[in-house]
Amino acid sequence: MGVEIRICAEALERDAVARGFGRMPAALADPGFLQYIHSRFAMANEERLHVVYCDDRQRYLHDETLTIGGENSLVLRARPLVHRALTIGAGGLILAHNHLSGNCQPSEKDIVATHRLQKLGAELELTLIDHMIFTRDRFFSMAAGGFLD
Repeated sequence: MGVEIRICAEALERDAVARGFGRMPAALADPGFLQYIHSRFAMANEERLHVVYCDDRQRYLHDETLTIGGENSLVLRARPLVHRALTIGAGGLILAHNHLSGNCQPSEKDIVATHRLQKLGAELELTLIDHMIFTRDRFFSMAAGGFLD
């Protein structure tokens, strides 16, 4: 019973926060937005991929956890991600995933997967706005770090 209440409370909180972002720019400089994305990983004991779908003007449309991996890895499958983005009518994506190691620097696999998805997205007019990596107390923006074209 207690677990169900906690899950419902978390869902209500996510919904309320998401409604607050509705049609607003998904501003990576907004501490509230970053805190919201970071909260998606707060209780995670495994790597997770969270996606923020934006319209063509980079305004928030929807967000969700798309993939849950293991303790040290996560598989980014482009097909379900692109399918979901096109279904929602997104024009832009912000990817966020966590590193349980405490190191928020992108791995070689992170970089390769990001470039692959960025190229694929460009062909479909789907902009990869950023790919962010979170740890318990820090984050790294691949866009700010110069990893996106």
